[in-house]
Amino acid sequence: MSLFFSCTLFLGSALLFLVQPMIAKMLLPRLGGSPAVWNTCMVFFQTVLLAGYAYAHALTDRLPVRGQTVVHLGVLVLPLALFLLPLGLPADAIPPQSANPTVWLLGVLLVSVGLPFFALAANAPLLQTWYASSGHATVQDPYFLYAASNLGSMLALLGYPVLFEPWFTLREQMWWWTAAYGLLAALIAVTAVVLGRVPQAAIARSKKALAAKQIRAEPVTPIRRLRWVGLAFIPSSLVLSVTTYLTTDIAAVPLLWVIPLALYLLSFIVVFASRPLVSGRFLMKALPRTIVLLLLVWLTEANEPKVLVAAIHLVGLLVLCLACHGELAADRPVAKHLTEFYLWLSVGGVLGGLFNALVAPVLFPSILEYPLVLVLASFAPVWSRNAESKPTRGRREWGLPMGLFALTLLIVIVFQTLGVPPGSASVALMFGAPIVWCYTFLEWPVRFGLGVAGLLLASSFYHGIYGDTLFRVRDFFGVHRVTSTMVADSTERFHQLVDGYTVHGLQSENPDRKREPLTYYTRSGPIGQVFAAFSGTDAKKNIVVIGLGAGSLSAYAEPGEGWTYLEIDPEIQRIALDPSLFTFLSASAVQPRIVLGDARLSLEKRTGPRFDLMVFDAFSSDAIPAHLLTREAFQIYLANLADNGVIAFHISNKYLNLEPVLSDLAHDAGLACRSQNDLALTDEERKQGKFPSRWVILARQQEHFGKLAKSPRWPTHGPRKNPDVWTDDYHNLLQVVRWSESED
Repeated sequence: MSLFFSCTLFLGSALLFLVQPMIAKMLLPRLGGSPAVWNTCMVFFQTVLLAGYAYAHALTDRLPVRGQTVVHLGVLVLPLALFLLPLGLPADAIPPQSANPTVWLLGVLLVSVGLPFFALAANAPLLQTWYASSGHATVQDPYFLYAASNLGSMLALLGYPVLFEPWFTLREQMWWWTAAYGLLAALIAVTAVVLGRVPQAAIARSKKALAAKQIRAEPVTPIRRLRWVGLAFIPSSLVLSVTTYLTTDIAAVPLLWVIPLALYLLSFIVVFASRPLVSGRFLMKALPRTIVLLLLVWLTEANEPKVLVAAIHLVGLLVLCLACHGELAADRPVAKHLTEFYLWLSVGGVLGGLFNALVAPVLFPSILEYPLVLVLASFAPVWSRNAESKPTRGRREWGLPMGLFALTLLIVIVFQTLGVPPGSASVALMFGAPIVWCYTFLEWPVRFGLGVAGLLLASSFYHGIYGDTLFRVRDFFGVHRVTSTMVADSTERFHQLVDGYTVHGLQSENPDRKREPLTYYTRSGPIGQVFAAFSGTDAKKNIVVIGLGAGSLSAYAEPGEGWTYLEIDPEIQRIALDPSLFTFLSASAVQPRIVLGDARLSLEKRTGPRFDLMVFDAFSSDAIPAHLLTREAFQIYLANLADNGVIAFHISNKYLNLEPVLSDLAHDAGLACRSQNDLALTDEERKQGKFPSRWVILARQQEHFGKLAKSPRWPTHGPRKNPDVWTDDYHNLLQVVRWSESED
């Protein structure tokens, strides 16, 4: 019987984690690639999960098991009876053009996926409760089934990009998902029959054993519930913090977000297994030591070597999740309070998600939620039953952390007053002694937590190793900062626009070079060759650039031309228009028109003269959003392109090889395709501010490339033997991943 319940839980949880990427993928063509879309989806799913747990708790509190099975089976079958499956968006669901689409999006999600997701969300607590009433020998502790539930979630999460997305279209995925949903409903029906045939004597014995355990059990008090919420909040917030930090500040690797979430689920599997693999006492000892290591990496702003740094953050995440979830597993109540236990865990998870997705981007100019949750995790041993801590020592619990804060702040002020240049050595000298002192607090949890808080607060006065920050802002699209810095051993200073550690613009502070386009846009680079080929009498008069950045391409504008920028992020527009930060736009030969909104949607709604040159420089962190690289998107582009027009795509990326994608799309649309990889730079070029870059150009005919048609630097692309055309219904991201940075 335990195997049957485990398989049913496994399937239900797998369906929960499969539907989320599928429905979000459906929304992209309608709402564009805004991170606000993903944030809103995440909050919706967490909220419905909480509602499902609340429903399960109310159901078990008011009805006997047979009644529960009948009601829940009805809820599961209802989406099938109402023809809500296979899932899909309403055909007439068009987002508002001017108003914020958040309310519209929540309404669409509620109508399209709300009911089946709600029914699936309640499965885990209900099935565990039913198992506790089945008369089986292990009914006194049904929590091992939670491990099976999270195993299903984790395998679905890891399997979607590997097994489903590459092999099935979105429509096919939905049909397979519907078939699996029907199978789950059938399994729940079988469960109802099985439970109905359990001998009353066995049920009576189970109730008697549970009642005896209830007498000896610790009561469920408000303090205990608050403890459950806090221990669930920390990992929920931490997994989102680590994901944001890694994908923004370490490496914008596609699918990297899967790994932290998989580790989060793995921690549940480990601690709720019948025989936990790691002791709670060991985890409580490892927790503060792990936090010290993460502090060291955070304070030094280390991001090289990327594999090692990412591994430190991921291992740290796993240890902290294991520690907090291990405490929850150790403090789980008797089966009578099972659904309430999961309800409070869900409350903590939702609060963690809301804090990171909605509150932090508004309150913090950088990813401060990460160190803040580390501070909160530092106090976890205070609540622990497994921690071996020494008794507090009165004033020392406050005095020593205050001394640590004062010392760190003094060192930071002295170093910056003396003008010590930023770098690994100076950072080690600055924070080495304070971190060692903080390490001596390990055995006193309150003192250690206050010490971590003081150390991080004092370090916030340090400017950082990546130059003086001139401007910093955070919104739904990321953390943008403009710094004054030097690059590649140059003695020249530059203003640099950077998201995490991805540079999106560079301008020299030298007055003689202020109008010189740098980074990926230099005159000697591929896009510089494009503008040189179409200059003077051959100039393209009507130009659109998708992605504003610092406005570097405006350096190529000639009098009489019409320039339009399509930019999704209003903060980027604010930065590019501020002459104290960048002057490419203000000093341009023409004043461009800037249109805010997703580029694909803006082009789809646009009317007016077609463009002679379209330059795609749109990046979500370090990669072009996938919804801009589909057959349907190309149909929109061609409708806006003049008969002899040219399209240029910037595809520089360490982790994705997008040349085959564009080649397949070009030949599918009947376009000529050429590319250039400008990767071999001299030391002098690097000092001058040039970056390696990859570009692809497209046109209806080869002769439309003008002078570039005869250039050996722009080889043609013939059709591939086995083309794989991306559509709104299908794309295979794993197929274009660069498994090594040297791969070209």
